[in-house]
Parts: sequence; C-alpha cells; structure tokens
Amino acid sequence: RDFLSNVSHELRTPLAAIRALVETMEDGVDAEDAPEFLRRIRQQVERLTSLVNELLDLSRIESGAITLNAEMVELSALVAESASLLRTRTEPAEVRIACESDPIAVEADRASLLRVVSNLLDNATKWSPRGSTVRVWMRDEGEVVALCVQDEGPGIPDQDLARVFERFYKGEASRSAAGVGLGLAIVKHLVRAHGGTATVESPPGEGALFTVRLPKVFVGKR
Repeated sequence: RDFLSNVSHELRTPLAAIRALVETMEDGVDAEDAPEFLRRIRQQVERLTSLVNELLDLSRIESGAITLNAEMVELSALVAESASLLRTRTEPAEVRIACESDPIAVEADRASLLRVVSNLLDNATKWSPRGSTVRVWMRDEGEVVALCVQDEGPGIPDQDLARVFERFYKGEASRSAAGVGLGLAIVKHLVRAHGGTATVESPPGEGALFTVRLPKVFVGKR
C-alpha cells in the first residue's frame, strides 16, 4: 500500500506539471517565453524517465535478474570516480568529498559498486551543509572490507533509521527534498547481491554514517 501510494505520488507530480505547462502553451504564450516552457517540460520528462529507469533497475536487482562480472576493484579509485561524477552538485554547494584511506581492493562487479558509491555520496551531499566535508574511508576487517561514508548534516531521527533503505521511504525531514527515495534501496540490494551488508548509524551531532561491508572474494551470483 505504501509503495503504490508513493509511486503514484511521484508519477502524478511531474505529470501534473507537464499538463499545466502544455495547457498554458495551448492558450498561447509569447514567442520569447516558449523556450522556457519547453525547458521546464523537458525537465519534468527527465524526472519521469529517471524514476521509471530506477524502478526497472530496482525490480531487476531485487529479482536477481542481473549479471555480475567479478573483477578486482580498487575502492579509493572508485570513490574518486564517483566524486568526479557528482562535481556538478558538490561544487555549487561547496561540499568537499575526502577519501581518507590507502588503496584497498575487493573482487566485485565494478559497475554495480560504482552505483553503490555514487548513490551513497549523492545522498550524503544532499544533506551536507554548504562548505562541509563528506568523509569516506575503507577498513580491512579480515574477510570483508568496510566502506564508510559520513556527512556533516542534521543526521537521521531514531524512528527513521530502520527504514532508510526501504524503497520510496522518506522521513518527515526529507519529504520536500529532491529524489524519489530509491537510491538507498538500490544500494542495499546491490550490496546483498555481492553477499555484503549495508547499515546506517546517526550518532547525535555527527551526521549520518553509512557503512557497506563487502567480501574481499566475490560470493554473489555471476
């Protein structure tokens, strides 16, 4: 019920915006205003496209209909690549992503791990105050490697901690924020597909700390 309610809301919002823009154009707009209306329509179409793509991806991941190609992946290089992809968001917000670990590698599907790291960094950036730092570090824990992402944001209320990895779940503080609430669900399922775990903590006054633990040797479904 929650899922259907949330997905319906996320679909209705951009559709309503597109309809309103089209109806306004049908009533007649000045020629110089038309490009702005078209830009806003395209923006909403891209929002819908992103939502549908994430839904399809999550469905495939949850059902196990993905093929993982294991190779040695160096995590600090992956963090650097993810940070580069997010530069258009982090630079205007003056948020710095700092990786504080020596190189460490795991056997995993590189594309999937890039998405995991990118989603975690994107989430951390969204909640980071201007001028703050998102800290990333890796830790060798024997048979697994822990990858940690910590922001300096407001943190997560205790009542929301158990649900942050649920698809479409958005706490009260995040209901007006950008995004549809699928990024962390995708993280959880991709990490599980690798035989790993994803957890979150939010110590008072210390932002949110997400930890992904991955086996050093690939144990997922190839």
